[in-house]
Amino acid sequence: MQQLRTRMRAGTTVTARGDLWSIAGSEHFDAGVFVALEGRGRGNRGQRTTLISPFDTIEPVFPQELAWRRRRSAIRTALLALARSRPPSGLWTAVEGRFDLHAWQLAPALAVLDGTPRVLLADAVGLGKTLQAGLIAAELAARGLARHTLVLAPPALRDTWATELGDRLGLEVAILDPAAITACHRARGGGANPWTSAPVVVSSIDFVKRAEVRAAVEAVPLDLLIVDEAHHLTPGSDRAAVVARFARRAPWLLLASATPHSGDVGAFRALVELGSTGDAAEPPMRVFRRTPAEAGVHRRRRSTVLAVTPTAAELALVEGLLGYARAICHGPLGARPGVRLVAGVLVRRASSSAWAAECTLLRRLAALAGEPPGGETAQPALPWEEPDQGDIPEDAWIGVPGLPPGSGESERLRELAALARAARARPSKLLRLRRLLARLGEPAVVFTEFRDTLEACRAALESDREVACLHGGLGAAERRRALADFLGGRATVLLATDVAGEGLNLQTRARIVVTVEWPWNPQRLEQRIGRVDRLGQTRAVHAVHLTAKGTFEDTVLARMLARSARSRDELARLASLPAGPALEAAVLDGAECLIASPAALAPAADAAALREAHRLVEFRRLTSRAGLAPPEPCWAWPRRRTRPVRLAVLVEVSAARAGRLAWSTVVPLQVHLAYGPHDRRAWKAVCRQVARAADVHRAARAAARSAAGEVPRWRELSARVEAIRRGLAAGSPTPVQPSLFDRRAVRDAEARAAVVALLDDHLRQVATTAADDTGDIDTCVLVVLPLDWDGP
Repeated sequence: MQQLRTRMRAGTTVTARGDLWSIAGSEHFDAGVFVALEGRGRGNRGQRTTLISPFDTIEPVFPQELAWRRRRSAIRTALLALARSRPPSGLWTAVEGRFDLHAWQLAPALAVLDGTPRVLLADAVGLGKTLQAGLIAAELAARGLARHTLVLAPPALRDTWATELGDRLGLEVAILDPAAITACHRARGGGANPWTSAPVVVSSIDFVKRAEVRAAVEAVPLDLLIVDEAHHLTPGSDRAAVVARFARRAPWLLLASATPHSGDVGAFRALVELGSTGDAAEPPMRVFRRTPAEAGVHRRRRSTVLAVTPTAAELALVEGLLGYARAICHGPLGARPGVRLVAGVLVRRASSSAWAAECTLLRRLAALAGEPPGGETAQPALPWEEPDQGDIPEDAWIGVPGLPPGSGESERLRELAALARAARARPSKLLRLRRLLARLGEPAVVFTEFRDTLEACRAALESDREVACLHGGLGAAERRRALADFLGGRATVLLATDVAGEGLNLQTRARIVVTVEWPWNPQRLEQRIGRVDRLGQTRAVHAVHLTAKGTFEDTVLARMLARSARSRDELARLASLPAGPALEAAVLDGAECLIASPAALAPAADAAALREAHRLVEFRRLTSRAGLAPPEPCWAWPRRRTRPVRLAVLVEVSAARAGRLAWSTVVPLQVHLAYGPHDRRAWKAVCRQVARAADVHRAARAAARSAAGEVPRWRELSARVEAIRRGLAAGSPTPVQPSLFDRRAVRDAEARAAVVALLDDHLRQVATTAADDTGDIDTCVLVVLPLDWDGP
């Protein structure tokens, strides 16, 4: 058994099942060893698997003696050894990753490896936040620090996350939704927790916030929690509450949002405080904010406000709805919950299209009369509807009375519905959109906030061109089909609601974005344009905003957003814009809407990232042809017929901690001989004697220990883990009084206590793995290269 433990050292190169692997870590039990392997051959490079020894034959491949090689081969062996090294504070998985290396994308992972436990990725749209988050997950997993990673993303982006993490970084990913959980229970049994089915699980916030789902997630010891589009975590909402519960138990928290600051300072402060344990030793959340200019990505964007003259019927509808909205806001029932929300939605729909306004008016009439909504007036709920308002469904507010009984509210709504039907006869925005797309003659993405307007746009456009549609009422397969039609060239126009405004990569197909109406949340505007203005776009991006002349769109929204667009910093501009309630007050109440000073988001220093990117580029070049196969230990004959007395010795030094590889490096040493060997046999004997010399291995260990000062000490992480453990202990289940006839309370208490014990034991293992000690150090001489009298 001791021999088996020795052979399973982390970092050892082995053969198993006919392939070449490197041991990433091992866990010993009575009957054998669980061995985590990483592919190192040509056919399995980047793959990860776990085998059980001795049931699987796992054999080391390094020979015991050095072999003779030509000088060029020996130098190549030395270079490959450098490429295989795992520096303490460097990136391990990026060498094998299938993505282009950019320094700004490496900085967050380096910060996490330096001990930062909480990170907010606030880079501009299109700078690769998904890849940066995946790189952090891959690095922590490679070090044995993240066994369970949970990614919470909008439903439309789950496939994107799974593809990016799986294809680019080689992570094992599972997408969990109700159907996947049912299939998991069927395959693994009802007692298995589906949230442990893969090292990385991708799901949606709206799914995990359900009580029964949340309980299953909380029974899993989460190591890393990633939340995409984190600006949806509105303070006081169910989404923010469930993320806060998970974040307080996870050692690492990563939030991603291109628009984290909407102008609401309180909401931004609540966002950066997510997951904080309240411990004085815990550092604040690290914020990474890079604009395209700071990242060295030169973008060209042109925004055009296209004024559209509305018809008399459209003007009458907008003015009538605005008057009704102001009347209910300022009337005697204006303070009731939901009244102001109704007013804002009606005005927004009026600025979008007469179809959207009519559908909502008819729906409100039916709700006020106590009739169930139905037919074509029903509004399908999007995955997120803004404002969040604690995730209140539409049916909860659509029927809230706005005027006192007897004031003729229903008659007024019928008049407005008649105005909407009249305005539908000649929709000025849709006709202008049709002429614009015909004149442009190239693919375009058209965004609208409401599905009714999208259907109206499709009816107006599909007679001239092929149109693909994306909205919240589509299933995952239908969304994929619509995207494939547009990206594959079968459709020239993509009509989308804001469900497609986040996370999609359309830069290879289009460069034109048209917005049918101005969104009241500036974040949505940036998200819409960011679908084509992102990394990989080679042409100038054009954003066209249709604006109804003479309406509140023209007098309030367009002027305010156009003035703010002169700012050079996109994220600072978004941070300076008023939030949705401020815009709502400007439209409904006539309040002044000012541009505020942006909140400070600390930029990241990328000097270390630049050095790391240069190192990785060189190592990728070295391994592009030979792969990451282990170099064979060797010695070389002198370059000239001389008798040198100096030898260059390269020693690979690796350290293991808690059964996992902590780091590995290559230490160069220079050995001076008393005399120079005179022939090849003597050189062979000397080189092998040097390779076995205890002084050489001792010097290599000493040099490695000196370099171990760069090993991350994880002090901030250790403080956070201890704070989480104290929180678990404080919230342990209280004892219950056993009953003679009903033991359900006792069983529930025992189950809760078992979960707490499991979480505490896992956190203790994380703290042990991230301890300060360097662990066991192993050495192996790789190259012995004679140096000539005049230098190498």
